[in-house]
Amino acid sequence: MSRTYDIVIFGVTGFSGTLMLRYYVDNPTEFQGLKIAVAGRNKAKVEAVVGKCKADKLVEVLVADVSNAESLAALAKSTKVLIACAGPFCLLGEPPLKACVEAGTHYVDITGEGGWIRNMVQQYDAKAKETGALVLSACGFDSVPADLLARFAVEQTDRQADERIALVTAVQLGMRADSSKGFGGVSHGTYQTMLHGLATGEGLSPLADHKVSDPRLSSSVQLDPALNAALFPFEFTSDAYLVRRTSALLDGESKQIEYFHGLNVGFRLVGYLMQIGFAIFAVLCRIPPLLAFLKGRMQVGDGASDEDRANARMRMSCAVRSFAGKSSTPTLRGVATMNIASDGYNVTAMTAMQCARLLSKRAAAKGKGGLMTPVAALGSDLRDACTQGGLLALSWEPQK
Repeated sequence: MSRTYDIVIFGVTGFSGTLMLRYYVDNPTEFQGLKIAVAGRNKAKVEAVVGKCKADKLVEVLVADVSNAESLAALAKSTKVLIACAGPFCLLGEPPLKACVEAGTHYVDITGEGGWIRNMVQQYDAKAKETGALVLSACGFDSVPADLLARFAVEQTDRQADERIALVTAVQLGMRADSSKGFGGVSHGTYQTMLHGLATGEGLSPLADHKVSDPRLSSSVQLDPALNAALFPFEFTSDAYLVRRTSALLDGESKQIEYFHGLNVGFRLVGYLMQIGFAIFAVLCRIPPLLAFLKGRMQVGDGASDEDRANARMRMSCAVRSFAGKSSTPTLRGVATMNIASDGYNVTAMTAMQCARLLSKRAAAKGKGGLMTPVAALGSDLRDACTQGGLLALSWEPQK
């Protein structure tokens, strides 16, 4: 089927959608030969963003609305790849995904809602395989960096046939290149998703997915000596779910890795206090007047300044251990590290656009689609695309 466009960015007026358009404008050689369009429900607002990004001569403007199935069907049929940027995805994400699956159009989104992704896999995977649509969720900071790091770590480890791999990833936030300046923040979409998830539980990763299955491995607040980090379990986003699903898709269920994902909070006491704080805040979010007040604190398009995002730095460190049988003690094999030279939103713009670029080169083939993970679908091509510009850098230190 002939398509007018190679890539359409749907929801370009939002914070992340605008950054994707800017990434395209700033990196023309990456997308040479590709025809790009942008879309939203309000043409005037979309055109204003295009003008602000100085992309008037680079993209075409389209109109579509998540509440209008016909407009989404037409949009999906017009392009090889659709990038969906509008969240919370548990409220707004299904219609564009469904339209792409039905049209045999490759799909990319930037959700971090693990529970929503799991639901979409259950509902649309069979149909996507039938139509040839490759559907890749969590193509932004949630969860490409964590999944790339985990896959890189696994690839550095020679395992025996009876060995299993356990990964513990520590995420270090709040770092900055210049200590006198800011270091990022959250966007309107992330903020609304967080509030909605805490208030309703929708979109968050199911509690059943938070636990490692082997009793020798901890799934609570813990101190990991290999990482020199006190870790607060942070699995409500899609990171842990995507890492585990990638392993299931590539390694098979019998060799699926064990995985723990946590924030480095410095001290275990801080982690326990954070658990209490999250529980209290979740209760407060269920009080309608307070929730309405909190939701009104940010507007569409709000987010960290260019300067603060550029000043942000992050690091993910992943301790790799192997174990066999039912009585062996997990043995440290090494530590993989990813240094991130910006904030999560700049990373999201880059990773989502690179996923879309790579997908645009793949023809939809009936029987070969499905709801995959970015790393399982795109493999080393995605790693190369995401590390060549220096925004993400991977390294490995084996255990001596």
